Amino acid sequence: MRNWFFFFNEEQRVKIDQLRNENYEEFKTWFIFTVFLPLLPFFISMFIHVLIDGFNDWGRILNNGSIPIISFGIISSGIIFLMEKLKKDDLIIEYLKRRVMAIAVVMLFITAALFIFQSLVDKLFNTECSLINFWQHAIMFIISVICLVLAARVGQNMFFLQKQIIDKNFAADYYEGSERHGQAW
Repeated sequence: MRNWFFFFNEEQRVKIDQLRNENYEEFKTWFIFTVFLPLLPFFISMFIHVLIDGFNDWGRILNNGSIPIISFGIISSGIIFLMEKLKKDDLIIEYLKRRVMAIAVVMLFITAALFIFQSLVDKLFNTECSLINFWQHAIMFIISVICLVLAARVGQNMFFLQKQIIDKNFAADYYEGSERHGQAW
């Protein structure tokens, strides 16, 4: 998926894969706190709603704007990693950061628009036909899940492009004021 979504060339893909492979344990922690835990209340509320009310209004429960806002949070929480300035000029890393930042900004607009759309869906599409209603909610849910998966992928790449991970893996030198930081930082 990352090949067509991010358009990385071979050298960039090798570098991001190297970061991914060497920092998998840190990534699991990031995934739990940034993706899984925000989804947990959504799943719990769906479960409680099904227990209490059955599958009535399932479309409103799935498409209440929660998934797009979680996607928005995943991306917005990682943008700070892309803004960290590297002192050592590593053009591959800088290019990766710019590429991921551009995609992150586009994803922010898409997820915000999807949240607004889902908030207004009852007013926009209030039909009596249950088949049309089913397909409207099903399509919106599928689009929301696709946005969530892409947001998690963008967030993952932002996580791997943070200064601390790059510093650890490539032993680059960074400066803050007159202080030099490198691999032992």
